[in-house]
Amino acid sequence: MSNNQGSFVSGLTIGFFAGAAGYFLFGTDKGKKIVKDLEKEWQAARAADPQLTEAIAGEANQEIKASTILRTVKNLIQQIAEQQDEGSKNRKQSTRGKKPVSKKSDTKFKGI
Repeated sequence: MSNNQGSFVSGLTIGFFAGAAGYFLFGTDKGKKIVKDLEKEWQAARAADPQLTEAIAGEANQEIKASTILRTVKNLIQQIAEQQDEGSKNRKQSTRGKKPVSKKSDTKFKGI
């Protein structure tokens, strides 16, 4: 395979995944919910850290930009981890003490 064909295949692969991610985020209900959640988190991060807006607007120096963005990303990751921990605790609590429900098989179409 020549270099041009390799570049084409790489570009095609990246384009495929970018299109699939775009479709998921903007074309499905679950993706739209994720986008809304990210927008809320972004607004909360901007409100909590005014230096972030300056860093993104290009008004701050490079060191402030990097540290501010890094701190914001760490905070978002921590918040996501906490939400996942809460969700897993809620799932564990909701399944404790419950007996598994046995499903009765439908015999109308038995043998088909």
